[in-house]
Amino acid sequence: MRKALAGVRVVDMTHVQAGPVCTQLLAWMGADVIKIEQPGKGDVTRSQLRDLPDVDSLYFTMLNGNKRSLTLNMKSDEGQEVFTKLLERSDVVVLMIDAEQGASEQDARLAGLAIERGRALVIALNKLDRLDEAGRKRAVAQARDVFTFASWAPLQLVSVHTGRGIKKLMQSVRESVAAHKKRVATAEVNRFFEDVLERHPPPTMDNRSVRIYYVTQVQAAPPTFVIASNYPERVHFSYRRYVVNQLRERFGFVGTPVRVLFRGRDKRR
Repeated sequence: MRKALAGVRVVDMTHVQAGPVCTQLLAWMGADVIKIEQPGKGDVTRSQLRDLPDVDSLYFTMLNGNKRSLTLNMKSDEGQEVFTKLLERSDVVVLMIDAEQGASEQDARLAGLAIERGRALVIALNKLDRLDEAGRKRAVAQARDVFTFASWAPLQLVSVHTGRGIKKLMQSVRESVAAHKKRVATAEVNRFFEDVLERHPPPTMDNRSVRIYYVTQVQAAPPTFVIASNYPERVHFSYRRYVVNQLRERFGFVGTPVRVLFRGRDKRR
């Protein structure tokens, strides 16, 4: 597994003392780790960010010989700006949460920012060793409730104290990065959509039949598809969500946002 994440940039957002082991493992696997401790505490300025050498591959806390760490005040405009820049330099966000305390609104905001920027997302609930079976079920249920908008994100129970669950977490990171960068051939996705349309065609809107002509993937990281339609503005949001779910299920887009854009048909095609 050594160097399995070579070339991958990871933003590791970890509560205090929750994740040095995970950070070390990510780096051991070859990832460039941007470590953010205690989201919401401390502050960092634009000038400080410019002074950091090679932010893309800088290891914070235990991995940095200078013991330098980066903390952000996410309630400030400047903190959010810096965080956004870090996201744009990363492939995947590993959001580690204290399972005893549970996921918070702040965690949801951070995950939302990662998704907005099109980053892959993996959620880890730490301190598995301190919870009994009932406590683990409550922690998972509470996290799923907080992250309802990211039900596609892998959620792993881990204990950085005992190492339990770390292997599964690393596997989720690998799978999410692979899905994030995945491309599907135009012919393959159109064959799939023929079946989708046969099973569930777009509903009629305002007495007008909505037709889908072709589908193509225009971008990876995150996977982005353009669907040509005669009335793109009349495609109901529920059908858009259905299309995203079908793409996710068929092509294995786990741990990554999937974007679908409906546009008018190109007359030249």
